[in-house]
Amino acid sequence: MQNQNKITWTIPLVKSIRYTSYQFYAISEPAKGISIEHLFIKEILHILQWIKKKCTASDNPLDENLPDVLHGIPQPDEFASYALDNLKSFRYDTGYQLEVIVTKDRKNWAMNILEPDRGPTPYNPKDGRKPVAGRLFETDIGLRRNAMNVEIATRTYVHEPVGIKEECDAFRQGFITELIRDSNIKLRNEGWPVKEDYYMIENKNSYENLLRWLKSEERQSLAIIYSETLPVKKEKKKDEPEEPEKDFESLKIKFNELAKKYRAYAFFFYIPSNRRNKFLEDMASSGFEVLGQEDLILIDAKKFNDAEMLKYDYLKSMQDDVISAFISKKISKYFEKKEMNFNKMRFIPDLRDVLAKETEDSIKSEKDILKDRDKWKEDYHSLKRNYEADIAYEKSEKDRLLNNKNEEVKKLKDELKEYKDNCESCIKQHINELDEKEIVIKRLRNLQSRPKKFKDIPKWVEENFTDKLILCKRAQDEIMDIKSEYDIDNICDAIEYLALDHYEQMNGNITEQEKIHKASLIYDNHFKIMKQSVPKITNTTDYEFTYNKKSGKLINALIDMHLYLEGKEPRIYYTYDKEDKRIIIASLPRHLKY
Repeated sequence: MQNQNKITWTIPLVKSIRYTSYQFYAISEPAKGISIEHLFIKEILHILQWIKKKCTASDNPLDENLPDVLHGIPQPDEFASYALDNLKSFRYDTGYQLEVIVTKDRKNWAMNILEPDRGPTPYNPKDGRKPVAGRLFETDIGLRRNAMNVEIATRTYVHEPVGIKEECDAFRQGFITELIRDSNIKLRNEGWPVKEDYYMIENKNSYENLLRWLKSEERQSLAIIYSETLPVKKEKKKDEPEEPEKDFESLKIKFNELAKKYRAYAFFFYIPSNRRNKFLEDMASSGFEVLGQEDLILIDAKKFNDAEMLKYDYLKSMQDDVISAFISKKISKYFEKKEMNFNKMRFIPDLRDVLAKETEDSIKSEKDILKDRDKWKEDYHSLKRNYEADIAYEKSEKDRLLNNKNEEVKKLKDELKEYKDNCESCIKQHINELDEKEIVIKRLRNLQSRPKKFKDIPKWVEENFTDKLILCKRAQDEIMDIKSEYDIDNICDAIEYLALDHYEQMNGNITEQEKIHKASLIYDNHFKIMKQSVPKITNTTDYEFTYNKKSGKLINALIDMHLYLEGKEPRIYYTYDKEDKRIIIASLPRHLKY
């Protein structure tokens, strides 16, 4: 009963609003020789190192609050060791939400962070405003890798309940400062480098670029200009306090400090005093408000509905805390509740659609593959069978052609060999004929050196044939007794025939036919060689003789061969010493009785 009487109520839902806070866009280019891929990776590593510090609130990478996927992320300077394939998509949700998506082609990378408001200084709450209940910060970061550069953009959304009066700060992400300071990265936006100091408008070209940019309908960024004034001497009125003289060098330093503090919030320009009058004239003619002695000008982009131009005396504004705070707020919250053009940059919501489309296409592709798999198999086996049949036919045809070619080659080789053999035979025959003719010529020339008298025959034999043929003592004596009834040329022909032609045939160097042929070319005689048997009873003494061997030993020998010319004298009786390899003439030129 007590539970039934207990008072209950419903907590109402509160409507929330969302608006933009800090926003930034730039085109980055590689410097000092790094590639576009390395530029892309290095910028991502800067962002991941920044988010690691946000996750852990320290530089300790082993902090338990660090998502597992962020362990082992290298420092930006180690970009060369980190491949594009190492970039992964992930989602982490533990009191805050952290999501990263990278496309398959590794050309688009985005991060989304959703975190509650903890105040500007969560670890020193006394130094800043208190956190606002129900307020969330959503930060989108996107990078796009192009052929020649990498685009980078970031925007912060503030989600808060309707009716919140507490103002929200516009925070610039810490990694942007790291990108600006990195010597490998050149950041540009709307034609101007993003840097930590002001631009000195020191020449005609930079001045004209500034005017053109200020008037551009495409400009989005806030322009902050310090136009140096010339010293003006005023007559001091009675009882009027004396104004301090401007220290222009000090103002330049202060302006540069302002540019450094609010880098990537706006662009800062310094116009020297020698260009001020020209600048005032051009501003007035371009539709901007006319300037007096103000030297600090804040000019909104024309494209925004609430665009305005604010002008101050810079020295006085620094001395006035209210004006100084207003200027700081104007700069830091310039992009608040503005729709900025990010050149179609894809953030996490856009890449979710891309990822969903890629997943859908992948699933569809997988279904199509499964659906067509059987058809592919059938087509494959059909093609395989046809291919194998074609291969078998081509192999058979190739073997047939190869066999035909082999037979043709063999036939040609045989014909070539036959031709070569014939050529070699012809060449050999010609060489032999030439050699033969040379021998004949030499032999015919030697006829002139033959002896003219019978008594000179032994000396002629000794000088020309001693290695092949010799005359024994008996034969030499018989030559000395020869009368004129014998023809000396016939005797010399017979001796020469024995020593040269018959000797070569006996030693197997020429055939019988070759011997006869050679003799026919040189001599007019036809020689006959016959074996000679020794008579058993009568006249055996005529067939006995002695001669000296090469060693000098005297040998008793018998005639066993004799030569005669058909139809002519003389006759020559001889034997052959196989050991000395010499023909031994025993008797000439008369016919021995048998």
